[in-house]
Amino acid sequence: RGAGGAYSALSSDPLAVYYNVAGIAGLTGPRGTLEFATEARGGPSRLLVVGGVPVGPWTIGAGYRGSFLSFDFVKNGKTDGTLSSSETAVHLTAARRLGRLLRAGAAMSIQHGSIAGYSATAVAFDAGLILSFGGAVDRPRFSIGAAIQNIGSSLTFGTAPESLPRALRANLGFSLAKPLALSYAVRVPLGEPGVQHAIGLEALPNGPVSIRGGVTLRGGRAYVSFGAGFRYGGAV
Repeated sequence: RGAGGAYSALSSDPLAVYYNVAGIAGLTGPRGTLEFATEARGGPSRLLVVGGVPVGPWTIGAGYRGSFLSFDFVKNGKTDGTLSSSETAVHLTAARRLGRLLRAGAAMSIQHGSIAGYSATAVAFDAGLILSFGGAVDRPRFSIGAAIQNIGSSLTFGTAPESLPRALRANLGFSLAKPLALSYAVRVPLGEPGVQHAIGLEALPNGPVSIRGGVTLRGGRAYVSFGAGFRYGGAV
């Protein structure tokens, strides 16, 4: 998320669990990532903890995602209350290579949300493909990807069902001079208006820390996000 929502175009590490599940098939050994990201203009803060490990021709991944947001109600210039909401999800994924260039994967997630004292749980499924060219197996020079996300049940708060944010994603990623990578993504909600565009930049220096930043365009406004991650299992 620190890359402005465009990270799925780069997916060759465990963060692919959330953005394009096919990406974890690019892992060449056990690897884990811890990332915290926040969005400017009072947007939510997000915590991601993910990991993946190759098992024969497959790569198995799992992770936890938490999103937290609170804001004040202001009336006549004074705070008149605070509303808090949270979303958490546990993901289980499997992916594999189909030849050298193509990767495919699928995921199941259990998602939980709470707002204003109400809570709900839903089950959803994702699927994705990534086609890569050039570079190393786990760090391709150029990638193009597509994913469908959050196909499943609805979150029901009290008696009001709320659909999960079902969407199609298409992504492009390009590795610049090491350690930089550039990505672009477009997200198309299913059954809702509002196509979202994002561009992100990621720095992967020689070491466990990665730094990401990006801009998301939605609803005629630009949202800047940034994040830092800690990787276990070596540099990508």
